[in-house]
Amino acid sequence: MDLEIHFGNLYAYIQDLVPLSYDDVERLKSTLVDCCFNYINSRQDSRSILTKKHKEGLHQLKVNHNLIISWPDKGSGVVFMDRKKYLEKMNAILCDETKFQKLIVQNDTSNNTKKQLTDPLKKIKQQGLISESLFEKLKPTGTTTLRIYGLPKIYENGLPLRQILDMTNSASHSTAKWLVKILKPLHREIVKHIVKDSFEYVNKIKDLRVENKSIISLDASSLFTNVPLLVTVDSICSEHNKTNIKTEVPVSTLKQLILRCTMNVNFQLTNEFYRQSDSVSMGPPLRPLLADFILSKVEGGPLINEISQSTFYSLYVDDTFIVLTDKINTIKILERFNNVHPSITFTLEKEHNDNISFLDILLTRKTDGTLKRSIHRKSTSVCQYTHFYSAVLLRYKRNPVKSLTHRSRWIFSEDTVEEKLSTIRNMLSMKAYLLKFINKSMMPTKKKSENVTVHKKPIFLKLRFLDNNISEIAKQRIRKCCKRRLPQPNCILYSTTTVS
Repeated sequence: MDLEIHFGNLYAYIQDLVPLSYDDVERLKSTLVDCCFNYINSRQDSRSILTKKHKEGLHQLKVNHNLIISWPDKGSGVVFMDRKKYLEKMNAILCDETKFQKLIVQNDTSNNTKKQLTDPLKKIKQQGLISESLFEKLKPTGTTTLRIYGLPKIYENGLPLRQILDMTNSASHSTAKWLVKILKPLHREIVKHIVKDSFEYVNKIKDLRVENKSIISLDASSLFTNVPLLVTVDSICSEHNKTNIKTEVPVSTLKQLILRCTMNVNFQLTNEFYRQSDSVSMGPPLRPLLADFILSKVEGGPLINEISQSTFYSLYVDDTFIVLTDKINTIKILERFNNVHPSITFTLEKEHNDNISFLDILLTRKTDGTLKRSIHRKSTSVCQYTHFYSAVLLRYKRNPVKSLTHRSRWIFSEDTVEEKLSTIRNMLSMKAYLLKFINKSMMPTKKKSENVTVHKKPIFLKLRFLDNNISEIAKQRIRKCCKRRLPQPNCILYSTTTVS
């Protein structure tokens, strides 16, 4: 019955449009009726690949309260941890009194947080700096107590945890996202050496020559939990005053809002409440920007001479890539970085057998002074992809092939591309992907240029997912019929596991 309603709604949407002829309307109507009838009477193979033992095992894991089931800090997969050891590691992190404080009064203080954030927002609304609609969007409502959890770093000895503060439904989440938007122009003006991803990094180093040069990588240990918050915010306000960039709110109010979104954040672990002081935990939307600002302050101040002497300098979050002349002592460079601020500590990685990694790229020094680029994969990488015979839409199986191929052709050097594409084929073949399907998906596609003469009205149809053949055939029939009979609509058809 629900499916019939959705098809009926689709026909109602297009009734207001002008058809090419009356016969076209009737043909479209009959096509929709036929598609609806066939779809309703199509049977999905409901047999499960899970046996009774599989289901019993999953149930036992679910009811086992001595286990913590999580995903790793990086990559995909599932991690099982003993709950007692997990809590010991989390408590060891929270015992650092320089960053966290255990609250004496163990109760939820979210109402106080809401008031502290609502007052300055109400003030700038009364001043006419933000609209009523924006105020209602930013005003904290329906928030919950923040919770902290840890993701295991499976690639490190001892399985340490990276703490994550879940800010999604926090009182400050909407305001923090708005502040990120406000600070973006200042971020672009101040932060000069940041690369946003591997593509931008490769674009900068593809013509780099490293003969008679040293290549090092510096990693800021636990940068986010060691960002000196007050120093960083003061630096942001100071730099803002030096520029001509205009923001929606005064600098004093901007500082107040940033601090209230990031400082003295209360959260809960099991049944105990804590407060975070002068650091930024993993989770808040402002976290990456604050880390970039403090590192840019370091670059433009105490380390300006070291950076100016380098042949190439690039930064991605907490990883720094530097190319230096052989005359410069790399150990002294490390000492200079570590003496910048007592809270921020760097570790040094040098070339090993002419190889060094940065981001997910392995760089190899060639005899002609250029760099060969290939994949850098951690030993814990599981290369987990959707199985070809899993019950998901075909495009979700085709898109990974296309994205992996595009990434390989863009990032890797010419002498490693074919090797990487062969690795992709072998990797996906293990997931039952047909070689013909892989090769076809790897082929570059040309963008079709359309001369749009009529405004396209978007119309939507939601279908319950049955399987790839049934769903795709129905979608193709509807799109083809709409395009032929009515030039105005832009049919957007999608599948879900349930239709309501």
